[in-house]
Amino acid sequence: MFALRIDRAPSEDPAWLVLGTSSASWTRGSLRFVLTNLGMGGRQLLASPNIVEPIVTGLGSGRLWIALPIPGDRAFLGADSFVQRISSDPAANAPELTWSNGGHGVLGIRA
Repeated sequence: MFALRIDRAPSEDPAWLVLGTSSASWTRGSLRFVLTNLGMGGRQLLASPNIVEPIVTGLGSGRLWIALPIPGDRAFLGADSFVQRISSDPAANAPELTWSNGGHGVLGIRA
């Protein structure tokens, strides 16, 4: 099981978690993909979007736990994972989206 905690997120707004295997490239080119041409000046895609999962932050807490199943194959041990949160924010820009900083984790066994 892959577990992730997000803190200080806008509450109850629609959001998405981008989960990927790279912070360097994705199918459309290199990462730190600048989103200015899509109406989101100063924002960047920082994680390859291998999985994009809709999420909702807890009522008023700004905290959220996400658990995703991972096959029980030892080949996944030590694999890098990269994450980024996309939030709905009508005041942010024309597409009404904000992007979090990126995160990095390494898959392991929780003792």
